Amino acid sequence: MVTGASGLLGANAVFEWSRQGLDVIALFGSHAISVPGLKSLRCSLLDAKQTEKAIRTVNPRWIIHCAAATNMDWCERNADDCFRINAEASRLLAKTAKSLGARFLYVSTDNVFSGERGDYEESDPTGPMNVYAKSKLAGEQAVVRELADSLIVRTNIYGWNMQPKESLAEWMLGQLRQHSPFLGFEDAVFSPILANDLADCLREMMSSELQGVFHVAGREACSKYDFGRRLAGVFALDSSLVQPSSIRDSKLVAPRPLNTSLNTDKIARALGRSMPTLQSGLERFKTLGDTGFVCQLKAAGERGPEECPG
Repeated sequence: MVTGASGLLGANAVFEWSRQGLDVIALFGSHAISVPGLKSLRCSLLDAKQTEKAIRTVNPRWIIHCAAATNMDWCERNADDCFRINAEASRLLAKTAKSLGARFLYVSTDNVFSGERGDYEESDPTGPMNVYAKSKLAGEQAVVRELADSLIVRTNIYGWNMQPKESLAEWMLGQLRQHSPFLGFEDAVFSPILANDLADCLREMMSSELQGVFHVAGREACSKYDFGRRLAGVFALDSSLVQPSSIRDSKLVAPRPLNTSLNTDKIARALGRSMPTLQSGLERFKTLGDTGFVCQLKAAGERGPEECPG
């Protein structure tokens, strides 16, 4: 069972795993997802009785908890609601998983760290700077209290969105294609991983019955500025449109950590392979757009079916 199945990670994971023949149940809230042969359920994770009933009806072997409030500025303004979504709902899901004997995978964030140095290992002290990060860390802690053998994955993703809103990579690509200059933070450093690459890793981790905390991210750290320029290069667009800037000059509501890059040595050892490079991820991102995958992904949303190539 995948929660947040219409979100950036959830939708791509559901698509990838369904195509690979896995028996997937998609749990969604306000945005429906419709894929031929896919079982899906509408459920509000803030409704404890409804959520427990949905899970018990399905009786999944694994619950992959992708659903979250991720808009940092919204979270900063709506702290109570943010904690209900990111922490309390996660606790309830883990508690229900335990009662059914199911395994639980909680998708967390690199933002649990202060960002003072980067290259964070799983054992490094956390230091969340904003409400979103605090709520996700609280979710981690609540999940482990309820179900000690849970799998916690800290990450930072990009990719194609099913919903009619743009991820960072999609927004940047749109600006590049319109020949519109835009700002990229030189001092905001992360280790981005394509949602589809992450979905592949998650499946391997579940197959290996891993538990505990893992950093599953791109092998390379880069700034948001560098990410934009590398994206432009892969799509053969004008990288000079990406203008250097500082996050300190932005008007963002929630404070952001500067360097949340993650060390991926632990997951590389566990899976017996290195994490994807930025180049390979961006090339796959482009291929997904060129081969009809993205058209099919977006058609699974509430817009209805479309004719897609391939």
